[in-house]
Amino acid sequence: MRGNRNEVMGGAAGRDLTQNMRSGPALEGLQELRAALASHAAQVADIEQANETVDAIEEELTSGQPRRSRLNMLLTGLTTAVGATTGVLTVVDKIRATVNALFT
Repeated sequence: MRGNRNEVMGGAAGRDLTQNMRSGPALEGLQELRAALASHAAQVADIEQANETVDAIEEELTSGQPRRSRLNMLLTGLTTAVGATTGVLTVVDKIRATVNALFT
């Protein structure tokens, strides 16, 4: 897997190499997102769904081998759940850019 901020963990000869994706910046962004959701909860179209989606994104990022397709699907769902709440959408867009940078 290629990506920005990846670290290759080596093993003995003949063993598979595994790759540990450093998702710290994306996880930090999730903290910012949780704060934005909390402060704009009344304006978010579906706050419960938004919070559940943030939990699922965090779970995927910390899974050891996050899947880009699943993260993009979750971020799209999050955008729908947030609706037109600009203060939250700005943070979602920032996280989307951070997540996409993990895979480039």
